[in-house]
Amino acid sequence: MGSNSFGKSLVLTTAGESHGKGYVAILDGVPSGYEISIEKIQHDLALRAPGRSLYSSLRKESDQVDFISGLYQGKTTGAPLSFFIPNLDHRPDDYTFTRTVFRPGHADYTYKGKYGHVDLNGGGRASARETVCRVVAGSIAKQVLKTENIDVLAYVRQIHDMRANLLTLSIKDARQIVLDDPLGSADSQMSKSWQSLIQKAIDEKDSLSGSVCFVIDPMIPFLGRPVYEKLTNTISNALMTIPAVKGVIFGELDSIQTKKGSAFNDPMFISQEGIGFCKNDAAGLLGGISTHQPIYGEVFFKPPSSIAKEQNTMDRTISFEGRHDPVVVHRARIVVESMLWLVLLDELLLEFGSKYFFERQLCHTQ
Repeated sequence: MGSNSFGKSLVLTTAGESHGKGYVAILDGVPSGYEISIEKIQHDLALRAPGRSLYSSLRKESDQVDFISGLYQGKTTGAPLSFFIPNLDHRPDDYTFTRTVFRPGHADYTYKGKYGHVDLNGGGRASARETVCRVVAGSIAKQVLKTENIDVLAYVRQIHDMRANLLTLSIKDARQIVLDDPLGSADSQMSKSWQSLIQKAIDEKDSLSGSVCFVIDPMIPFLGRPVYEKLTNTISNALMTIPAVKGVIFGELDSIQTKKGSAFNDPMFISQEGIGFCKNDAAGLLGGISTHQPIYGEVFFKPPSSIAKEQNTMDRTISFEGRHDPVVVHRARIVVESMLWLVLLDELLLEFGSKYFFERQLCHTQ
Protein backbone atom coordinates (compact mmCIF):
# COMPACT_ATOMS: atom_id res chain seq x y z
CA MET A 1 0.00 0.00 0.00
CA GLY A 2 1.32 3.35 -1.08
CA SER A 3 4.15 5.09 0.75
CA ASN A 4 4.74 4.23 4.39
CA SER A 5 8.29 5.56 4.83
CA PHE A 6 9.57 9.11 5.32
CA GLY A 7 13.07 10.57 5.08
CA LYS A 8 16.31 9.96 3.21
CA SER A 9 19.24 9.38 5.60
CA LEU A 10 16.90 9.13 8.58
CA VAL A 11 14.00 6.90 7.51
CA LEU A 12 10.82 6.38 9.53
CA THR A 13 8.56 3.50 8.46
CA THR A 14 5.22 2.97 10.23
CA ALA A 15 2.55 0.26 10.14
CA GLY A 16 -0.76 -0.23 11.90
CA GLU A 17 -4.41 0.84 11.96
CA SER A 18 -6.52 2.82 14.39
CA HIS A 19 -8.48 -0.16 15.75
CA GLY A 20 -5.99 -2.94 15.10
CA LYS A 21 -3.62 -4.44 17.69
CA GLY A 22 -1.34 -1.41 17.63
CA TYR A 23 1.38 0.39 15.73
CA VAL A 24 4.89 -0.74 14.91
CA ALA A 25 7.61 1.51 13.50
CA ILE A 26 11.25 1.42 12.45
CA LEU A 27 13.49 4.48 12.63
CA ASP A 28 16.64 3.76 10.63
CA GLY A 29 19.69 6.01 10.45
CA VAL A 30 19.94 7.24 14.04
CA PRO A 31 23.64 7.68 14.92
CA SER A 32 25.20 5.39 17.53
CA GLY A 33 25.98 6.25 21.13
CA TYR A 34 23.18 8.69 21.99
CA GLU A 35 21.40 8.27 25.31
CA ILE A 36 17.64 8.11 24.84
CA SER A 37 15.25 8.88 27.69
CA ILE A 38 12.05 6.82 27.55
CA GLU A 39 10.58 9.24 30.11
CA LYS A 40 11.02 12.14 27.68
CA ILE A 41 9.40 10.13 24.91
CA GLN A 42 6.42 9.34 27.14
CA HIS A 43 6.16 13.03 28.06
CA ASP A 44 5.83 13.95 24.40
CA LEU A 45 3.36 11.12 23.78
CA ALA A 46 1.18 12.44 26.62
CA LEU A 47 0.90 15.78 24.79
CA ARG A 48 -0.63 13.98 21.79
CA ALA A 49 -2.66 11.36 23.67
CA PRO A 50 -6.48 11.29 23.59
CA GLY A 51 -8.63 11.42 26.69
CA ARG A 52 -6.47 13.96 28.55
CA SER A 53 -8.80 16.97 28.38
CA LEU A 54 -12.40 18.07 27.83
CA TYR A 55 -11.43 19.14 24.32
CA SER A 56 -10.13 15.79 23.05
CA SER A 57 -11.48 12.40 22.10
CA LEU A 58 -12.46 10.32 25.14
CA ARG A 59 -10.60 7.30 23.81
CA LYS A 60 -8.22 6.15 26.56
CA GLU A 61 -4.75 5.05 25.43
CA SER A 62 -1.70 4.83 27.68
CA ASP A 63 0.61 4.90 24.63
CA GLN A 64 3.39 3.00 26.38
CA VAL A 65 6.21 2.55 23.88
CA ASP A 66 8.01 -0.80 23.83
CA PHE A 67 11.41 -0.77 22.09
CA ILE A 68 12.31 -3.97 20.28
CA SER A 69 15.73 -3.08 18.87
CA GLY A 70 18.27 -0.30 18.41
CA LEU A 71 18.80 0.52 22.10
CA TYR A 72 21.39 -1.13 24.33
CA GLN A 73 21.97 0.01 27.91
CA GLY A 74 19.85 3.08 27.18
CA LYS A 75 21.89 4.24 24.18
CA THR A 76 21.40 4.01 20.42
CA THR A 77 23.48 1.34 18.69
CA GLY A 78 23.22 2.67 15.15
CA ALA A 79 21.01 -0.29 14.23
CA PRO A 80 17.38 0.37 13.24
CA LEU A 81 15.29 1.46 16.21
CA SER A 82 12.07 -0.55 16.20
CA PHE A 83 9.19 -0.08 18.61
CA PHE A 84 5.58 -1.08 19.26
CA ILE A 85 2.68 0.89 20.74
CA PRO A 86 -0.48 -1.13 21.51
CA ASN A 87 -4.06 -0.05 20.93
CA LEU A 88 -5.74 -0.82 24.27
CA ASP A 89 -9.05 1.01 23.83
CA HIS A 90 -9.95 -0.07 20.32
CA ARG A 91 -13.59 -0.67 19.37
CA PRO A 92 -13.82 -1.86 15.75
CA ASP A 93 -17.48 -2.82 16.21
CA ASP A 94 -18.31 0.90 16.41
CA TYR A 95 -17.49 1.14 12.71
CA THR A 96 -19.38 -1.75 11.10
CA PHE A 97 -21.47 0.76 9.13
CA THR A 98 -18.35 1.87 7.19
CA ARG A 99 -18.57 -1.38 5.23
CA THR A 100 -21.65 -0.10 3.43
CA VAL A 101 -21.44 3.71 3.61
CA PHE A 102 -18.66 6.20 2.95
CA ARG A 103 -18.29 8.85 5.64
CA PRO A 104 -18.13 12.46 4.40
CA GLY A 105 -14.74 14.09 4.91
CA HIS A 106 -12.94 10.79 5.53
CA ALA A 107 -10.62 8.71 3.35
CA ASP A 108 -13.06 5.76 3.21
CA TYR A 109 -14.06 6.34 -0.41
CA THR A 110 -10.54 6.89 -1.77
CA TYR A 111 -8.89 4.04 0.18
CA LYS A 112 -11.65 1.61 -0.81
CA GLY A 113 -11.55 2.76 -4.42
CA LYS A 114 -7.76 2.46 -4.67
CA TYR A 115 -7.01 -0.64 -2.59
CA GLY A 116 -10.27 -2.59 -2.44
CA HIS A 117 -10.06 -4.73 0.69
CA VAL A 118 -9.04 -2.36 3.51
CA ASP A 119 -9.59 -1.85 7.25
CA LEU A 120 -11.64 1.35 7.58
CA ASN A 121 -12.40 1.08 11.30
CA GLY A 122 -11.78 4.49 12.84
CA GLY A 123 -10.12 5.57 9.62
CA GLY A 124 -7.82 2.55 9.57
CA ARG A 125 -4.46 3.40 8.03
CA ALA A 126 -5.61 6.99 7.40
CA SER A 127 -6.30 7.61 11.09
CA ALA A 128 -4.39 10.33 12.92
CA ARG A 129 -3.55 7.71 15.52
CA GLU A 130 -0.63 6.81 13.23
CA THR A 131 1.04 10.02 14.41
CA VAL A 132 1.84 8.29 17.69
CA CYS A 133 4.80 6.74 15.82
CA ARG A 134 5.92 10.15 14.58
CA VAL A 135 5.96 11.56 18.11
CA VAL A 136 8.19 8.73 19.33
CA ALA A 137 10.55 9.18 16.37
CA GLY A 138 10.52 12.97 16.72
CA SER A 139 11.37 12.74 20.41
CA ILE A 140 14.35 10.53 19.54
CA ALA A 141 15.52 13.02 16.90
CA LYS A 142 15.14 15.87 19.39
CA GLN A 143 17.27 14.04 21.95
CA VAL A 144 19.99 13.38 19.36
CA LEU A 145 20.00 17.06 18.41
CA LYS A 146 20.17 18.40 21.98
CA THR A 147 23.92 19.00 21.53
CA GLU A 148 23.32 21.16 18.44
CA ASN A 149 22.54 24.87 18.43
CA ILE A 150 18.92 24.38 17.42
CA ASP A 151 15.47 24.43 19.02
CA VAL A 152 11.85 23.96 17.92
CA LEU A 153 8.50 25.10 19.31
CA ALA A 154 4.97 24.79 17.93
CA TYR A 155 1.94 26.53 19.44
CA VAL A 156 -1.74 26.96 18.60
CA ARG A 157 -2.36 30.22 16.76
CA GLN A 158 -6.00 30.03 15.67
CA ILE A 159 -9.20 28.11 16.36
CA HIS A 160 -12.13 28.69 14.01
CA ASP A 161 -12.23 32.47 13.36
CA MET A 162 -10.42 33.59 16.52
CA ARG A 163 -6.74 34.31 15.92
CA ALA A 164 -4.02 35.06 18.48
CA ASN A 165 -1.09 37.37 17.88
CA LEU A 166 2.22 36.06 16.55
CA LEU A 167 4.57 34.87 19.28
CA THR A 168 7.09 37.54 20.34
CA LEU A 169 8.72 35.66 23.22
CA SER A 170 11.80 33.49 22.76
CA ILE A 171 11.27 29.73 22.59
CA LYS A 172 12.91 29.40 25.99
CA ASP A 173 10.48 31.88 27.57
CA ALA A 174 7.40 30.63 25.72
CA ARG A 175 7.80 26.87 26.07
CA GLN A 176 6.44 26.46 29.59
CA ILE A 177 3.55 28.82 28.88
CA VAL A 178 2.56 26.66 25.91
CA LEU A 179 2.99 23.42 27.88
CA ASP A 180 0.88 24.71 30.77
CA ASP A 181 -1.96 25.93 28.56
CA PRO A 182 -4.76 23.35 28.01
CA LEU A 183 -4.86 24.21 24.30
CA GLY A 184 -1.13 24.68 23.72
CA SER A 185 -1.39 28.44 23.29
CA ALA A 186 1.08 31.17 24.18
CA ASP A 187 -1.86 33.54 24.78
CA SER A 188 -3.78 32.57 27.93
CA GLN A 189 -6.57 35.09 27.36
CA MET A 190 -7.21 33.90 23.83
CA SER A 191 -7.11 30.31 25.07
CA LYS A 192 -10.02 31.03 27.43
CA SER A 193 -12.03 32.40 24.51
CA TRP A 194 -11.17 29.33 22.46
CA GLN A 195 -12.34 27.03 25.25
CA SER A 196 -15.76 28.69 25.18
CA LEU A 197 -15.82 28.40 21.41
CA ILE A 198 -15.00 24.69 21.54
CA GLN A 199 -17.66 24.02 24.15
CA LYS A 200 -20.21 25.75 21.92
CA ALA A 201 -19.18 23.50 19.01
CA ILE A 202 -19.50 20.43 21.25
CA ASP A 203 -23.00 21.53 22.29
CA GLU A 204 -23.87 21.98 18.63
CA LYS A 205 -22.41 18.52 17.84
CA ASP A 206 -19.92 20.11 15.46
CA SER A 207 -16.15 20.61 15.09
CA LEU A 208 -13.70 23.45 14.46
CA SER A 209 -10.67 24.19 12.30
CA GLY A 210 -7.46 25.80 13.53
CA SER A 211 -3.80 26.49 12.93
CA VAL A 212 -0.47 25.72 14.57
CA CYS A 213 2.52 28.04 14.25
CA PHE A 214 6.09 26.77 14.48
CA VAL A 215 9.46 28.39 15.18
CA ILE A 216 12.95 26.94 14.67
CA ASP A 217 15.40 29.13 16.58
CA PRO A 218 18.39 29.01 16.72
CA MET A 219 18.72 27.55 13.25
CA ILE A 220 21.77 26.10 11.51
CA PRO A 221 22.50 28.05 8.28
CA PHE A 222 22.76 26.80 4.71
CA LEU A 223 20.63 23.65 4.92
CA GLY A 224 18.56 22.71 1.86
CA ARG A 225 19.30 21.42 -1.64
CA PRO A 226 17.83 23.44 -4.51
CA VAL A 227 16.00 23.19 -6.69
CA TYR A 228 13.72 20.26 -5.90
CA GLU A 229 14.84 19.56 -2.35
CA LYS A 230 14.78 23.03 -0.89
CA LEU A 231 14.38 23.08 2.88
CA THR A 232 11.08 24.84 2.22
CA ASN A 233 9.90 21.83 0.21
CA THR A 234 11.17 19.28 2.73
CA ILE A 235 9.52 20.93 5.71
CA SER A 236 6.21 21.58 3.96
CA ASN A 237 6.11 18.03 2.59
CA ALA A 238 6.64 16.64 6.09
CA LEU A 239 3.93 18.81 7.60
CA MET A 240 1.46 18.11 4.80
CA THR A 241 1.61 14.38 5.63
CA ILE A 242 -0.03 15.06 9.01
CA PRO A 243 -3.72 14.07 8.85
CA ALA A 244 -6.18 17.00 8.52
CA VAL A 245 -3.51 19.47 7.32
CA LYS A 246 -4.75 21.56 4.39
CA GLY A 247 -1.93 24.07 3.99
CA VAL A 248 1.48 25.30 5.16
CA ILE A 249 3.00 28.77 4.84
CA PHE A 250 6.39 30.20 5.80
CA GLY A 251 6.36 33.63 7.40
CA GLU A 252 3.38 35.70 8.50
CA LEU A 253 0.27 35.43 6.33
CA ASP A 254 -0.64 39.12 6.66
CA SER A 255 2.84 40.25 5.58
CA ILE A 256 2.85 37.94 2.57
CA GLN A 257 -0.59 39.12 1.46
CA THR A 258 -0.34 42.87 2.07
CA LYS A 259 3.28 44.09 1.91
CA LYS A 260 4.88 45.45 -1.23
CA GLY A 261 8.30 44.17 -2.25
CA SER A 262 10.05 47.23 -0.83
CA ALA A 263 8.55 46.48 2.59
CA PHE A 264 8.76 42.70 2.43
CA ASN A 265 12.45 42.42 1.46
CA ASP A 266 14.82 41.94 4.41
CA PRO A 267 17.76 44.39 4.20
CA MET A 268 21.17 43.05 5.27
CA PHE A 269 24.02 44.69 7.14
CA ILE A 270 27.66 43.92 7.88
CA SER A 271 29.04 43.77 11.41
CA GLN A 272 32.06 42.27 13.16
CA GLU A 273 30.05 39.04 13.55
CA GLY A 274 29.36 38.87 9.82
CA ILE A 275 26.26 39.48 7.72
CA GLY A 276 22.99 40.11 9.54
CA PHE A 277 19.39 40.93 8.67
CA CYS A 278 17.35 43.95 9.75
CA LYS A 279 14.16 41.86 9.93
CA ASN A 280 12.85 38.43 8.93
CA ASP A 281 9.83 38.49 6.63
CA ALA A 282 11.57 35.76 4.60
CA ALA A 283 11.12 33.43 7.60
CA GLY A 284 14.77 32.39 7.65
CA LEU A 285 14.77 30.96 4.12
CA LEU A 286 16.24 32.39 0.92
CA GLY A 287 16.14 30.30 -2.24
CA GLY A 288 14.96 27.38 -0.13
CA ILE A 289 18.19 27.44 1.93
CA SER A 290 18.28 28.37 5.61
CA THR A 291 19.93 31.61 6.65
CA HIS A 292 20.87 31.91 10.32
CA GLN A 293 17.54 33.60 11.09
CA PRO A 294 14.62 31.81 12.78
CA ILE A 295 12.46 29.71 10.49
CA TYR A 296 8.79 30.23 11.26
CA GLY A 297 5.50 29.39 9.65
CA GLU A 298 1.94 28.17 10.10
CA VAL A 299 0.12 24.88 9.53
CA PHE A 300 -3.62 24.95 8.81
CA PHE A 301 -5.92 22.13 9.95
CA LYS A 302 -9.44 21.43 8.72
CA PRO A 303 -12.23 20.71 11.23
CA PRO A 304 -12.43 17.02 12.24
CA SER A 305 -14.79 15.10 9.98
CA SER A 306 -16.33 12.87 12.67
CA ILE A 307 -19.15 14.90 14.20
CA ALA A 308 -22.29 14.03 16.13
CA LYS A 309 -24.44 16.31 13.99
CA GLU A 310 -26.50 14.43 11.42
CA GLN A 311 -25.15 14.50 7.86
CA ASN A 312 -26.61 13.22 4.62
CA THR A 313 -24.31 10.93 2.66
CA MET A 314 -25.03 8.50 -0.14
CA ASP A 315 -28.50 7.08 0.57
CA ARG A 316 -28.81 7.71 4.31
CA THR A 317 -28.36 10.08 7.24
CA ILE A 318 -25.49 9.37 9.63
CA SER A 319 -23.94 10.85 12.77
CA PHE A 320 -20.90 9.96 14.87
CA GLU A 321 -21.84 9.65 18.50
CA GLY A 322 -18.99 8.86 20.86
CA ARG A 323 -15.27 9.49 21.08
CA HIS A 324 -14.19 12.15 18.63
CA ASP A 325 -12.15 15.37 18.76
CA PRO A 326 -14.04 18.67 18.42
CA VAL A 327 -10.74 20.27 17.36
CA VAL A 328 -7.30 18.74 16.72
CA VAL A 329 -4.75 21.56 16.84
CA HIS A 330 -3.89 21.24 20.55
CA ARG A 331 -3.02 17.55 20.07
CA ALA A 332 -1.42 18.11 16.66
CA ARG A 333 0.98 20.71 18.05
CA ILE A 334 3.46 18.07 19.26
CA VAL A 335 3.12 16.22 15.94
CA VAL A 336 4.20 19.37 14.11
CA GLU A 337 7.23 19.64 16.40
CA SER A 338 8.03 15.96 15.90
CA MET A 339 8.01 16.19 12.11
CA LEU A 340 10.27 19.25 12.25
CA TRP A 341 12.79 17.43 14.47
CA LEU A 342 12.80 14.51 12.03
CA VAL A 343 13.40 16.81 9.07
CA LEU A 344 16.21 18.64 10.85
CA LEU A 345 18.07 15.49 11.84
CA ASP A 346 17.61 14.04 8.36
CA GLU A 347 18.91 17.26 6.77
CA LEU A 348 21.97 17.34 9.03
CA LEU A 349 22.73 13.69 8.29
CA LEU A 350 22.48 14.42 4.58
CA GLU A 351 24.71 17.48 4.94
CA PHE A 352 27.38 16.12 7.29
CA GLY A 353 26.92 12.34 7.54
CA SER A 354 26.62 10.08 10.58
CA LYS A 355 30.36 10.35 11.33
CA TYR A 356 29.81 14.00 12.26
CA PHE A 357 27.29 12.98 14.91
CA PHE A 358 29.48 10.16 16.17
CA GLU A 359 32.36 12.59 16.69
CA ARG A 360 30.06 15.20 18.27
CA GLN A 361 28.72 12.59 20.65
CA LEU A 362 32.24 11.57 21.65
CA CYS A 363 33.17 15.18 22.39
CA HIS A 364 30.20 15.57 24.74
CA THR A 365 30.90 12.33 26.64
CA GLN A 366 34.60 12.90 27.25
